Amino acid sequence: MATLAPFFAPQFFNDSGEFAAGYKLYTYDSGTTTPKVTYSDQAGTIPNTNPIVLDAAGKCSLWLGTGEYTLALKTPADALVDSWDDVGGVPAATADEFLPLAGGETMTGLFELSGNATAALNPTPLQQVNAMIAAAAASLTSSLGSQTPIGTIALWLTGSPSANWLKLNGNNVSRTTYATLFALWGTAFGVGDGSTTFGLPDTRGEFPRFWDDSRGVDSGRAIGSAQTDLVKTHTHGVVVGRAIADGNVTSAGGGLMAFAETFPATETSDTGGTTTGAENRPRNFALMAIVRAL
Repeated sequence: MATLAPFFAPQFFNDSGEFAAGYKLYTYDSGTTTPKVTYSDQAGTIPNTNPIVLDAAGKCSLWLGTGEYTLALKTPADALVDSWDDVGGVPAATADEFLPLAGGETMTGLFELSGNATAALNPTPLQQVNAMIAAAAASLTSSLGSQTPIGTIALWLTGSPSANWLKLNGNNVSRTTYATLFALWGTAFGVGDGSTTFGLPDTRGEFPRFWDDSRGVDSGRAIGSAQTDLVKTHTHGVVVGRAIADGNVTSAGGGLMAFAETFPATETSDTGGTTTGAENRPRNFALMAIVRAL
């Protein structure tokens, strides 16, 4: 007999998940209750009993013959547990729509596959697995990227930014490599070489100030514009004279006050020692500004 369709050693369980020990497996012609023989060896020389009594592990040795089967699993008391129709065995020798299991057969005519071959093939080809991994990685990258969009500015505490980020140090960078950032900023911070690069803003040594956006506190400015330093117009009170003692102030003609003591020609003020310098500034902490560029 030709090589049979493999079932090897199927294993069954009861509804409690325990081995179906002693259960009975009946085999019929598909869609009928006519008994149909199966075999315990691949050569098809040792027929199984019908029903087949499952061993202590709920297994049996099962090889199918030609045509299709109905399998019915029953309890030791012959109560039906489940059944399966149209279980494929060995195709008939004249059925040209099947591939022969045995080798050495000559095939002619058109060979066609139908259905979703990607889903049906087993195992999954390595190329497909690699493609699935690449697609998953791209999806993850896209998801993470949407949470931190290109153009996001952050503060960094080392001298080198993380991957996909650039220092805001006034450098010129590629319009092609950083196309999305270029589409956002254009040449607002420098034209670069005029064709292949564009400029980044230079934030080194600068304080950030949030854009006024029509509030009226810092009006008349475009977002991203820079300001020079400035000291607000203000006044100081100056002491020009004082009485040394109660008898030293006298009345003079015309309502003027005359002092009996001569004062220095110039006055100096306390500058606070080391708190003066070449600029006005608050207390601060040095951080580097970076931008998400890829």
